Amino acid sequence: MESRTNRADREVETANSSTHRQPNVVRPVVDSPTMSTHRFERTIGDPAPALERAQRETRARGGVFEGDHTAGHYRMKTPLGPIEGTYSAVGNTVSFVVERKPALVPLSLISRVIDEFLRD
Repeated sequence: MESRTNRADREVETANSSTHRQPNVVRPVVDSPTMSTHRFERTIGDPAPALERAQRETRARGGVFEGDHTAGHYRMKTPLGPIEGTYSAVGNTVSFVVERKPALVPLSLISRVIDEFLRD
């Protein structure tokens, strides 16, 4: 398994040797190149008030939760980096997609925090 330091060094060499990029451009590795999106769903009686609660809770903690009762996006801060994603609701099922997260933050923790934000 390649370390981030080795990968970053290789990217610096690639950036410096490429004729298509400006010399000495360093592009840091933020997420794993193999990182995929994660999805989980929650069945909720009426999604509208639950999503409004999630919006209030996220904003109270310095995050962003924008959209309406059918779809939107969110961004939450963690000490390890941001968590970003989208949500969509069909009927009483809300689907959450985590598009970006720090490698050390497990999806189970993210879903547990969102569950707490959705509750009364």
